[in-house]
Amino acid sequence: MIGDSIRKGYCKTVAGELEGKADVWPGPDAAFTLYEDDGVSLKYRDGECALTEITCKDGKVEIGERIGTYDGMPDKREFSIVRECCVD
Repeated sequence: MIGDSIRKGYCKTVAGELEGKADVWPGPDAAFTLYEDDGVSLKYRDGECALTEITCKDGKVEIGERIGTYDGMPDKREFSIVRECCVD
């Protein structure tokens, strides 16, 4: 769990690309770094990866610039942000 409490989840699609989803729950501010690599080789050992900082502060989710590169990296990444509520 992260972010205003953000729960992150990624799954491989049939085409092998990642789809991103972040569920945001009321709570303390938080942050995490999304790590990506090609998922098949050992090139991450040589630094071939991408990192994206995702933060949640005061209920606002911010997705930073992706830093780094790896073979097969998609040109862009789409995220789905869902704001959840708790019912007492």
